[in-house]
Amino acid sequence: MALCARYIPELVDQYGSPNHASEHFATVVRENIMGYMAQYPGIDVVHALILLTLYDWGEGNGFQAWVYTGMATRMTHGIYLQAKTNTKNTSYLNSTEQEIIIRTSWACFVLDCILRCGRYGPQRAEIEVLDIPLPMSEDDFDFGPESTLSPYFLTHLGTNTSISAMGSDRKINGPQRILSLIIEGFSIFSTLSMWICRGGRRYPSPDSIEPPWKHTSFWSRSMTTVEAWRVTHSSRLVYSRSGGQIQAHILHNQVEGFTLLNLLYYMSVFFLHREYTPFFPHRVSRPCGPIDPPLLEEAPPHDWWHHSAQKLFEAASIIIQLMQDLDKRGVQFQTPFTAFCMFSAASAVLYADTWPYMAPGLENAKEKYTWSLDWLRTASEKWKIAKCWYEILGELSGIFTRLKIDGHDFPHLGREEFQDLHDNLHRLAEPESSTVNALAALSQGAPCQSHLSAAENGRDSGPQPLVTHDIVRPQELHNSTSGQGQTGLLLDSESQRMDNDTGFDTDFLMAMLSDPSGDWSHVI
Repeated sequence: MALCARYIPELVDQYGSPNHASEHFATVVRENIMGYMAQYPGIDVVHALILLTLYDWGEGNGFQAWVYTGMATRMTHGIYLQAKTNTKNTSYLNSTEQEIIIRTSWACFVLDCILRCGRYGPQRAEIEVLDIPLPMSEDDFDFGPESTLSPYFLTHLGTNTSISAMGSDRKINGPQRILSLIIEGFSIFSTLSMWICRGGRRYPSPDSIEPPWKHTSFWSRSMTTVEAWRVTHSSRLVYSRSGGQIQAHILHNQVEGFTLLNLLYYMSVFFLHREYTPFFPHRVSRPCGPIDPPLLEEAPPHDWWHHSAQKLFEAASIIIQLMQDLDKRGVQFQTPFTAFCMFSAASAVLYADTWPYMAPGLENAKEKYTWSLDWLRTASEKWKIAKCWYEILGELSGIFTRLKIDGHDFPHLGREEFQDLHDNLHRLAEPESSTVNALAALSQGAPCQSHLSAAENGRDSGPQPLVTHDIVRPQELHNSTSGQGQTGLLLDSESQRMDNDTGFDTDFLMAMLSDPSGDWSHVI
């Protein structure tokens, strides 16, 4: 109810707003979950923690969501290990229960991927899931697994030189295995996000420094991985501009999975191509590569940047059209993840509308942006995190307009001067809306780093004084913590925040996050 109350008119009327309706039920769960979990640490508690994670993510409470998903991950891993070692009961019911545990484990993995998107940090669920099979097909789940089938396992995709593409001999998967495909998609998307958060093309590793057209570069191998994953999708799972498959998936009650699968593909393509696109192209007159350091020393193949720009804005356009097709058929698929996808696509078509020469082949950019903005405005009435993205779009619009009119006043302005804004474009949890007119400060010779301030009562509080301070870049954070106990550092700092900001029993919480055995009686 904490998630769906916002969509029920009677409850919205009773509690005054969609957010208040959902908040009421979330509060009830929070007040009882810790005591219940200590007495009955079962899979149903994990499901409650997962739902609380989704709720807090949508409310923009990234830290609380991180806490709940950590607890859920440790609990479900302990439950899975216990079920795996219990060989006494081999009945069909036992296999069904084990599949529920497996699917719950992967739900925790997906949430971990989401909450880390746009942030540099350890992947908590990475180790736990490597030996857990991917979910079985829907028919096998409903009727029982066939003994002749071998389980699938996730192909690990790292952000270092060991990254490898999925094998070309993988079988084509249809709607029956859509859940496994979505899990693989989130794993890929999370890996790309981690790389970009570390610095992307700026990251000081040989494969990141290499130009994207080199087959040994991180970019090229990542794109190969994305396309190899896409090849495993049957034609029934691939969205086409005709929109014919959507109605069929609606009839089979799986349109949400179909939408997520296609959004993950196009968002991965979008993220990769955007990494080499100029953040502000007011200094150029055609599609090109990076214009801010580090520059690429090698000349690209013929029309490389033109083709890359086409792929970038085609992905953004298809994301918008997919959501338009759902809307035409009465499917209101407004969730935090779909809102982030729409925010990303809207920022791209806004960019294209401002500088049309950067988006060859894209038509009706303004109309696409207007529709996307209206979609986000509606989503922001139900999800606070969508409201943040809606406000950031307004900020982007102001910056783009100013640069289009007075770009000559800022001849060297680039991504580095708007690091906070750049981070928000990639962050799936806890984006922050800026109310600072950074361009006005820049024109007066003030320091460049934009400063983010909070909005009061859901509205901008007006221009604030530009506050400058030392900024720790993700890359600098990575370099400074390499070779140290990074996970320990994170837990120490987060533990302190928990003592200050929440009512959690910290000892009990830390035991759950660090001990997968499921035995936490020594701290109860």
